[in-house]
Amino acid sequence: MPSALGDLFLNLLFMIIVPLVFFTVSSSIAVSADSRRLTRTSSAMVIVFLATSLVAAVGALLFMLVVQPSPGAGVVLKGQPVQEVPSLLAQLVKAFTASDFPELISRRSMLPLIVFSIGVGLATRSSKEAGASFGRFLAGGAQVFIRMVDYVMYAAPIGLLAWFAATVVDTGEALAAAYFNVFIVYYTFSAFYFVAGFSLYAFLAGGVVAVRRFWAHMLEPSLPPSHLFQHGHHAGESGGGAENGGATRYQ
Repeated sequence: MPSALGDLFLNLLFMIIVPLVFFTVSSSIAVSADSRRLTRTSSAMVIVFLATSLVAAVGALLFMLVVQPSPGAGVVLKGQPVQEVPSLLAQLVKAFTASDFPELISRRSMLPLIVFSIGVGLATRSSKEAGASFGRFLAGGAQVFIRMVDYVMYAAPIGLLAWFAATVVDTGEALAAAYFNVFIVYYTFSAFYFVAGFSLYAFLAGGVVAVRRFWAHMLEPSLPPSHLFQHGHHAGESGGGAENGGATRYQ
């Protein structure tokens, strides 16, 4: 029973990853009105994504090395036969493309899916009026699958506990205890990184005002962005011109 519940939760999560990525990436490009702004935003997004991922990875590695939740625990794997390493060009082709469309809509082909989604978004945007209805479909699909993620997350604690119970049965008490220690340390670091790291990123982006807006949205995610801009304006925070423009754009 625990194994079945854990598999059910993981399968539900995996099922919505592909459509969520497709609709969110495609719709965000399709609804963009300014090519230059889209290019600047995409470039900044890539830089921020790489920089924050590097900070998170290095920070988690150093934290684990210092804490060492389960020293000496591990599984001895049997030697695998030596396989021929493909060439660099072959690896690039395999990384960015899929041999057939059914392989594209798989969570194992996320990078080709992102490339395909970007292409769909650009094609929809360049089609102008002819692609307007399809652009609305992409935007609606993004909202639908974001809401579906919320539904799956409601069952996340049950699925996670069921999966861990099945892991204890399959791997034994010693290995499961070691994994549980790593699990606790990982989520402790994740909570600290979310509070401290994300607040720091918001501060670097816009100072104390941005930190307040970030946590206002985290504490009440149903608030639209325009409400956050208006809140900053009425509170008498600095940067009124930019905030008024932002409120106008979002409204």
